[in-house]
Amino acid sequence: YNYWFYGPEWGKANNSFVMDFNPPVKFAVMDSTSGFYTQYNPFGIVTLIDETITANQISGFFEVNYRPFENTTILVSGRLDKHNLAELAFSPRLAIIQQLNTNHFVKLIAQQSVRLPGFRELFAIDYASGNPSLPEKLEGIELIYSGIQSQNFTYNASVFYQSIDQIAWIDDGGSGLTGTFEAVGIETDISYKKDNFNLALSYSYIKQLSWEPVFDFNSYLSRIGLDSL
Repeated sequence: YNYWFYGPEWGKANNSFVMDFNPPVKFAVMDSTSGFYTQYNPFGIVTLIDETITANQISGFFEVNYRPFENTTILVSGRLDKHNLAELAFSPRLAIIQQLNTNHFVKLIAQQSVRLPGFRELFAIDYASGNPSLPEKLEGIELIYSGIQSQNFTYNASVFYQSIDQIAWIDDGGSGLTGTFEAVGIETDISYKKDNFNLALSYSYIKQLSWEPVFDFNSYLSRIGLDSL
């Protein structure tokens, strides 16, 4: 459990408080008599708030390990996060690990992970829309091969697919889904260790498959006075 509290420094008056946020809040102050408010409010970059800023988040994690066969392991895990300014975020993960022999392994991993915006963006979204923020969601599957050639030499290779729901600030009312990004890729690495010597080589390649927008960017650009894409 996490709890955040933002207010004036200990021993200082409310008119000393200034905290920067994403638009449309920009700079938050707690007292209209503060020098910062008096100086910058005419420029439209100051928001007067009524009280100290608080936030809280509760998280939980679980993991289940099961071995249906001698060389096969199934791992099921997940994480739950609930921030008072965001929707519930759930990140499940399933991994199947097959030991081919003493030094060679194959792993198949399917997972969904989510990313919440930072607190400054969460507060601005809640202030603008009054609605909880949506998390970005990444879904993927990956096949990994790992080998130990000797005590000093190891190598790994993987191929993966990813689908990402991209969340962004789309208007003055808050954030929303702008599109879905899909990609595939491969990664390889080899390493050699001997006493205090360590040599590692790696290579990765990512290929974008598609990006499907669900937000009308041209209309948005037109509203803010820019030409269409």
